[in-house]
Formats: sequence, C-alpha cells, structure tokens
Amino acid sequence: MAETAATQAETRGPGIPLRGHERDLAATQRQLQPWLSHRLAGGAPVTITELRAPSGNGVANETLMLEARWSERGVQRDGRYVLRLDTPDAMYMDFRFEDHPRALQALAGLPGVPVPKVYGYEPDAGIIGRAFYLMERIDGQVPADVPPYNATGFLFDATPRQRHAMWSDAVRVMSRMHRVDPARVAFLDRPEYGDSGLEQLVRYYIASYRWAAQGREQAILETAAQWLLDHLPKDHPAAFAWGDARIGNMIFRDDRCVAVLDWDLMSLGGAVSDLAWWLLLDHANSVAFGLPRLPGLGDAAETIALWQESSGLPARDLDYLMVLAAFRMTVNIMGLARLLKRQGRLPADSRELEEDNFGTHYLAQMLGLTPPTPSKFVWSGLPR
Repeated sequence: MAETAATQAETRGPGIPLRGHERDLAATQRQLQPWLSHRLAGGAPVTITELRAPSGNGVANETLMLEARWSERGVQRDGRYVLRLDTPDAMYMDFRFEDHPRALQALAGLPGVPVPKVYGYEPDAGIIGRAFYLMERIDGQVPADVPPYNATGFLFDATPRQRHAMWSDAVRVMSRMHRVDPARVAFLDRPEYGDSGLEQLVRYYIASYRWAAQGREQAILETAAQWLLDHLPKDHPAAFAWGDARIGNMIFRDDRCVAVLDWDLMSLGGAVSDLAWWLLLDHANSVAFGLPRLPGLGDAAETIALWQESSGLPARDLDYLMVLAAFRMTVNIMGLARLLKRQGRLPADSRELEEDNFGTHYLAQMLGLTPPTPSKFVWSGLPR
C-alpha cells in the first residue's frame, strides 16, 4: 500500500531557509514512531526509514518529509508522507494552525480539487515539541517565486502548449474550490472582525497592519485602509477563499495540477478575492522582476474569463478586491520583515522591505498616491 502524496515541492527557489533545518531529526524520529503506529498501522510497530527537512525556502511553518514502514498481517507496508508543524513564531497575526487540516478535510472529495489526504492532526505539543498534522505526499513540480517562474524552472522550459495546459487546469482547480459548501468551512468565521466574510477579511488585515507596523504608520497603508472601509461592498456573499491562490502554490505533474498547497491565508472573503490575489501575484511574478510574460500562460483577461466560465460566478467587485489584494500583500511583507527582525536576519531599524515593495507600489498606483520611490513596479490595471 505505497502512498502517493501531496504537499511541498522540494525547491521553491533560493532565499530564506525553510524552518526545521535546526531540528534534531533523530530525536523527532524516536518520538514520532509510536504516534505513527496508532495512526497508520493499528498499533503495529512503525519504523521511520527516512526523515528530512526539504530544501528550498518557506517561513510560515516547519515541514518534514518522511518515509515509514510497518508489517500488516505479514505483509510489508511502506508509505511516504509530509509532516507539517505549528510554529510559535508566526509571520501572521492571530495564526490558527489547526484550521489547516480542517480545511483539507472539508475540501476532500470535492470534484476536481486535488488535496492531500490528512492522516491525523495532533494538538499535543508534548509529542515532538509542536502541534502537527500528517498528510500524504504527492510528487511533482511547483513553480518558483524566487527565482520567478517567468525566468527559470520547469514552466520556463516547457512549451507554450504545455504552459497553457497547466495554466488552464490550475485556474479551473481554483474555481472548483469555490464550490465548497460554506457550512463545511464555518470554522473560518471571524465575527469579531465584522458581519460579512469580506468585512472580516478587510478588518483582519487592517488589524494585522497595525500589529506588523508596531506603531510606525505608513501613509500609503493608512490611506488604503480608510479607502477599503469607505468602499466596502455591502452585499458581497461570504464564501470560502483559499487566500494564497496562485500557481506557485500548486504541484504539477504531466501538465496538470495534482495538488493544492498552503492554507495560511484562508478566509470567508469570497471566491473573487482569490481571483484578485491570483491576478496580482501573477502580474508581480513578471513585472516585479522586469520580465516578459511566458507565452502560453493566460493573461489577466483570459484568466478572468476562464475563471468565470469554470466557476459560474461573476467577477463582482474585482477592482475593489485588487486594492485589497495589494493591501494584503503589503501587510504580509511587513509581517515577514517583523519575523526576520525577531530572528536577527534583518536589521532592527530596517524599513525598506516594509515600505518599498511591489505591494506599496501597486497600492499607490491603484489609489492615485505617490509611491515610496520612483515606481519600479508598474501596475498595468485590469482589462476593460
């Protein structure tokens, strides 16, 4: 019963090291094997034959790759898995790790949405030092953010026809995800931030901005925060939002999406918020690096059209949600800067990463404000 699996690409580009490279893997292996025995083998002894931290970059959660072996009625069983661990040092405000496996279980079985099977969530940090969950490992390739997929990697090396196949399948997978019954993801409701799912998302990110800024206001974000409140759509339906919707959070094999990754940014902000995030991140992967877009990857107009066709939903309030996406991206970068400063990997008095990034440039251009420096990231706007 060899397990095929899904979670994390081996490399997502050079940059900030993945969490987990300092962990005592031998001790973790000893501590984890009894837990695996009950979760995988009905109490039979389980041996971890390999346990390692993947190469690449990522700072939100610690991830470990493992292979295990046990005997079941005299037959040897082998499995390949991914272990995702909570972090006490999150780059997001009010981080809720336990929602990740719940979301995977809520999406499991949704037609056309490939998510890894969850074998168990363990809230007890006493077992290996952190809460964690175990899921199947799905092999494939993930488009990199750094270096950008428009410059190198398997998408760059693919033919335009292959790229088009991957892009169109990815957009369809995203759109199918939005068909999940909101009742199955009711745990994402954050009534303390507002009545509607979209209001909750907006007010959560304004609060996150204050948290990340640590008392140092930014003129562009102050203006954007007020604009978002003043122009908040009143009848935007609450629905599941993946939150980090982008091709760089998908595993591909044979020109198809075989797994969806990363659940740190989920909300009930609605399906179109995912479309807006996708468009912004896709634009940044080329423009922010001064790169031409790869032939075969659908442009913004094609992405919107395909998403609407596949989801059966209108792209309502998209201009508003593009501003929100740029605001969210800037706040996330601020959270990253705060984390790196706490870890001593960024000077404590540094402000460039927080104040002069593609998010702030996009916000300034969208709202007619003065960018922090002469604009190097040009927002071309939505197709009309």
